[in-house]
This record gives sequence, C-alpha cells and structure tokens, in this order.
Amino acid sequence: MTLTAEQLEEVKDLLYTQNYYFNNRFGNPEYEATMKQANLRLLEIMTNGAYPVKPQGADKNTANTEPPTPEIPATSPKDKGISVGTLKIPKWAFPDGGAFPAVIARFTPEEFRAYVQWSKKNERYSWSPGGITMHHTAVPNPSYDKWRDGWSEQLLKNCRSGYISNNGWSAGPHVFTDHNGIWVLNPLCKRGVHASSFNADRFGIEMLLNGDDKAQVESPVGQANVKMGQIAAAILMKDWGISTAKLNFHRHDPKTTKTCPGKHIDFQAYERGVIEIYQSLT
Repeated sequence: MTLTAEQLEEVKDLLYTQNYYFNNRFGNPEYEATMKQANLRLLEIMTNGAYPVKPQGADKNTANTEPPTPEIPATSPKDKGISVGTLKIPKWAFPDGGAFPAVIARFTPEEFRAYVQWSKKNERYSWSPGGITMHHTAVPNPSYDKWRDGWSEQLLKNCRSGYISNNGWSAGPHVFTDHNGIWVLNPLCKRGVHASSFNADRFGIEMLLNGDDKAQVESPVGQANVKMGQIAAAILMKDWGISTAKLNFHRHDPKTTKTCPGKHIDFQAYERGVIEIYQSLT
C-alpha cells in the first residue's frame, strides 16, 4: 500500500510515542491506554480503515469502541499563564502541526532545569532521548560581532527559516547556548535534526562560537559560551537520567568530516566539565 506524506508522519510519531511509553512508562494504566489507542490507529492506517476489529465477544452489529483517550497536557502550551514556580512556560513561537515546530525561548540555567522537568512530566514525547551531541555554530569569525552579543529571538527564527529553505529540514537542534543563557529551539519532546548518526536518540546542543578559532574559544565570552553548553548538557543528563557516558561531539559521527564543535575544544576536558556540573546538581 502507498501512504501519504501525512500518514507516514503520523505513523512515525505514533511509533516514537509507543516506544517512549513502553520504555519509560509501561505499567501505568493511563499511558498503557494511550499505547493501545496508538496501536489501533497504526493498524487502521496500515489496513486502510479495515481495522480496528470488534473486540472478542462483541455483538456482530456493535461498532468497536475503545476507552476514551486519557487527557494529556497539550504538547505546545496554549496559555501563557502556565507556570512552574516562578517560571512561565512559554508558548511555542511556531506551534505543533506546522512545517517546523519551534519553541524559541530563552532560560537561565535554573529556569531551564525547571522547564526540562516540566517538559518531561507534561509533554507528550514522540521519541526516547538517551544521549547528547554537542555542536558549535562555526559561522562566527573574529570580525563578526553577533557571537559576542548572543542569540536573540529573531536570530533563531532566521536559523529555523534557513534550516527549512536551505536544508529542507522539518526539525533542528534542540538547544542553543550563549553566555547569556540557554535557548530552546526544537521542542524537547520531538526528535531533532543535528547529526546524521545521532538524530534518533540524542538531544542536539549548539554553542554560539567557532571552536576552530583558538582566540575566540579562549576569550572570556567564548569560555562563557562553552560553560553554558556544559550546563545545558549536565541538566539534560541529570533530569532525563542520561548516563554521563552518553555525551559526544558531532565530530564523533562517522558520517561527517566536520571538526564540530571545533578543533580547539578538547572532548576529554569538556566531558570532565559536564560531569563536574552534573555531580553538583541535586
């Protein structure tokens, strides 16, 4: 049979959802009901509507009925008033259902941790993150001042547009960091696009600097940018239960020849910094 692009996307989303619930929330009756409904929907798509069948023992003339879907918080918050403590949960700049859903919101490290914890508990995950891949933006050069200024909402909107128009992507890296804070671009609850071999199960984090430029890496702003990337990685590890052994650089991808996140960023030293921060988190 031939599926439409929309059906293929729905099938992929349903399979990721089932995989996440099976691995992380199996045994919870509410989520098992969701898994069952997802399975029925998959069968319905793959049999062109011939399935679901009637349950065993049902009257032949009785339509198949399933328990109602448990109420799950919306993937993209509809109300700006949702809050966790003092943290306002941001509305997505580009809501779910579009060509490239995107949050585009900045957090302090403390806010980011609260957001990660909220997201894990409340958002409907369509994938199972189990690692972290670090990147650098590479573009900034010594004469380019934007890396010293940090990210802005408009710059990240431009990144999203570039990913769509230049790369044909429908997703991107999850997190962008600079010396001012931690930005979320790709929703944490959705699989991103950032490294061919690691998209399926790793968060992607982009640091705003050129790691191939030694002077930039060693500058105060560059060092602060690197540290913020380490903080973001450590928080995701801590609150997602990701092993500290599951950190890697983009250049570890056998499908790339890039130096990303730059030849002047040593992996062992970077990893030690992440683990130190991780161990300090309670």
